Amino acid sequence: MATGHELPLLSFLIVLDVFHAHNTSAQVVVLLLIIINIFIVIHHRREAPE
Repeated sequence: MATGHELPLLSFLIVLDVFHAHNTSAQVVVLLLIIINIFIVIHHRREAPE
């Protein structure tokens, strides 16, 4: 299972692929996934501060 630190990287790679394909519908989905991942990372950092 991906950790909170891996999600942003995966999202970034997906964004590169989607924007290269110029698929508007996919871009919207990816942007939503990024927003969700940001909330997950913030929540993860609050629960497990370094």
